[in-house]
Amino acid sequence: MDLHQIPIENLSVSSNNMRKSRSKPEVGDLLPSIREKGVLTPLIVRTSKDEHKYEIVAGQRRFHASKTLGDITSLPCIVLAGAEDAHALEVSLIENLARRDPEPMSEYEAFAKLVRKGRTVAEIAALFGLDERRVGQRLALGNLLPDIRQAYRDGKIDPASMQALTLATRAQQRDWLTLFADAEQHAPTGQRLKQWLFGGQSISTDVALFDAEAYPGKIVADLFGELAYFDDSEAFWTLQTKAVEAMTKTLTEDGWLAVEVFDTSEALQIWNYVKCTKVDGGHVLIDVARNGEVTIHEGYLSQRDAERRAKAKEDGTESPAPKRRELTNKLENYCALHRQAMVRAALTKAPQLALRLLATHLLVGSSHWSVSADPQRAACGDTAVSVAASKAENAFETERSSVCERLGIPFDANPLVQPYGNDETFALTFARLIALSDEAIVSILTFLMAESLAAGGIGVELAGQMLDIDPDIAWQPDDAYFALLRDKAAINAMLAETRGDDIAKVNRDQTRNQQVEALRTGIASHTEAWRPGYMAFPFQAYTDKSGGRLEELGTIATDALNAKTADAENA
Repeated sequence: MDLHQIPIENLSVSSNNMRKSRSKPEVGDLLPSIREKGVLTPLIVRTSKDEHKYEIVAGQRRFHASKTLGDITSLPCIVLAGAEDAHALEVSLIENLARRDPEPMSEYEAFAKLVRKGRTVAEIAALFGLDERRVGQRLALGNLLPDIRQAYRDGKIDPASMQALTLATRAQQRDWLTLFADAEQHAPTGQRLKQWLFGGQSISTDVALFDAEAYPGKIVADLFGELAYFDDSEAFWTLQTKAVEAMTKTLTEDGWLAVEVFDTSEALQIWNYVKCTKVDGGHVLIDVARNGEVTIHEGYLSQRDAERRAKAKEDGTESPAPKRRELTNKLENYCALHRQAMVRAALTKAPQLALRLLATHLLVGSSHWSVSADPQRAACGDTAVSVAASKAENAFETERSSVCERLGIPFDANPLVQPYGNDETFALTFARLIALSDEAIVSILTFLMAESLAAGGIGVELAGQMLDIDPDIAWQPDDAYFALLRDKAAINAMLAETRGDDIAKVNRDQTRNQQVEALRTGIASHTEAWRPGYMAFPFQAYTDKSGGRLEELGTIATDALNAKTADAENA
C-alpha cells in the first residue's frame, strides 16, 4: 500500500464502500476540524478502470466534507495494490467499524456483499472480530422485503419489530405491510407481532418434551434472541400432550400413587398442597402452562388429604394404606367429559340452577373464571370422537345455534365464552344485549354457564346430583368406553349388574377382552338402559380401590347437599 496526494476530482465513492448510499451522508460534525486542520487521516482507495481515477473504499464522509468546503483540491490517500472487491469491502468495513458502530442495515448490506463474493459467515466473523451470531443477525435482515428495510431506515419501524419480522414468511410480511400502510388498521409490533406471526401463541422450542424431528411444521430461528419457535401451535400441542401422557405413564409405573395433570385451563395452586414422600402416598403434580412449559412437582398431597392424615394420627387411628386407583387417567378423562356433556346439556334447560352456579363462580371463582370456555381436552382421539358424537354434545350444540340466533351472530363451533376482548367489541355486544328480553338474557346466561362448566370439576357433580338427566341425552356405552376399561374386578362387577352373579362368576378368571365381550353381550340384551356407576351421580366405584378425583368430588357434593337438606328439615 502506498500513500499519495490525489486530486479530489479524480476520486469517487466505490460501490464496495459499506456506507455508500444514494443520498449524501451527514458531514456537519467533520467540517470544523477539516476547515481548521485539513484531512489528517488518509482515505483508503483503489485504482479504477479509468486511468488516473480512484475509488474510495473507506473515507466517504471525509471526501464529501472536503467537497462541501470547496477549497480543498487534493486528499491524502492510501492506494490498495490490486485489491479485489471482497478485500476492498473488508477494508471498508474494518475502517468504519473501528470508528463507530454502523447501524444494522448498513452492516447487513456490507456483509451480504461479502457473502455474494464468496466469504462465509465464519470468515466474516473472524475477519472483524465478531461472533458468528452477530453476523447471522445482520444477514437475517436479508429476509425482509425492501419496503420493510426502507421503513426501518426511515425510523418508522422500531428495532424489536424489525427483528420479529425476520421470522416472518414473505406472505406474512406483505400482510403486515398492508396493515402498516392502512391508517385505520393497527399493525402489531414488538412482542404482539411475534404472537401475530405464530397464530396468537409463540411457543419456543426449549419447552418441548418431544423430539423436534417429530414436529411436522417449521421451526423458526430467532437470531436476535436465544430461542427458536414452532410455527404451528396446534401441531405443537398435539405432540406435547402425547409427551405429557407418556410422562404420566412412566411416573405411575415408577410407583407414584397418582399423577395429576393441570392443563392450560386449570391453574395449579401449589400453595394448596403440602410436601409428602412417595412412600407416604405423595402425588406428582404436572403443571402445563399456556406457553407450553411443563413443570413437575414430585411428592405432594392436597391440604384436604393432609388434614385427614393429621386427624387420623391425632385420633390414634392408623391411616389407611394408599389405594391403587381403579380408573386409569384416560378412563377418568373419558368419564369426566361424558359426565360434563350430560350435565351441560341438561343445564341448558335449568336456568335457575345455572344462575346459581353462575353466582357461585362469580363469588368464589374457579379454574375457568377469568372467564373461559372449557377446552374439552381429550386424553386420546377415541374419547374426542366419542364425546363429539354423543347425543348430549349434539343437544348442546343445537342450543348453541339457538343462542347464536338470539345474539344475531353466525353459528359456528367456537366458544361463545371468551377470555378477553377489545373495547369496541365489548360496547357493540352490550348494545345488542340491552335490546333483548329478560327471558332471552336468562337463556343466554344459562348457556354460557354450561359452556364454562369445568369437566371433572365440582360444579358437574353438584348439578348432576340435582338434575334429572333426560334419557334422550344420557350417555350410552360405546366402543371407546369398552376399549378404556382395564380393571378386571370392576368389569366383573359390571357383568354382575347386567347379566347376574352367575355369569359374573363364570367370567371372573377370563381375560380382560373376554370379560368385555361378555359385558357387551349383557348390555345389548338388557331390557332397560344401563348406566355404570362411573356415569351415575354421585360417582360410584366398583371395588375398594380408589375412585380417584371423580369419587372425591362425588363425596364432597353429596356431603354438602345432604347437610343443606338436613339444615332445611331442622329449620
